[in-house]
Amino acid sequence: NIALATLNSGDIHMVRGELGQALEHFQRCLEIYEKLGLKQMVALSLCNLGELYLKKGNIEEAQDYYQQSLAIHEEMENAPYIALLLFNLMWVALEREDVSLAQQYLNKLEQINKRAENKIIDQRYRVAKALWLKSSKRTRHKLESTKILEEVIKEHPIMLNRAPTL
Repeated sequence: NIALATLNSGDIHMVRGELGQALEHFQRCLEIYEKLGLKQMVALSLCNLGELYLKKGNIEEAQDYYQQSLAIHEEMENAPYIALLLFNLMWVALEREDVSLAQQYLNKLEQINKRAENKIIDQRYRVAKALWLKSSKRTRHKLESTKILEEVIKEHPIMLNRAPTL
């Protein structure tokens, strides 16, 4: 309960833009979850740290934490979180202008989407595809990107950039 409260406090600080305090809370809860051996919560804490470092503009750290979290979720075969992390990693790769790596993450996300039959994962995949297409220099890809995003916007809104609730 202490770790969960600490995690939630970190989330509150991050939303308020108090990134230093959020970092302290996320690191503290990560230590607690590691001591308790709660893999899913360790992975969630790592994901939160990735998000925090992305907000701070430290893309390398964000990528490292996202990859650590992804490895745990893949081990647990947790499709919703795998999809979230692949989406985030693809975003990071695009920020780094590494289109090839972004394509690899998008391909993995597509495979998860095909197997999962989950609306959130599907929407996340389509937005990721649109972002990848938007990064292209081809006008046709940019138009296709716009079409995908318009379709997603018309649907019932689903939160794309946050971890699924436990």
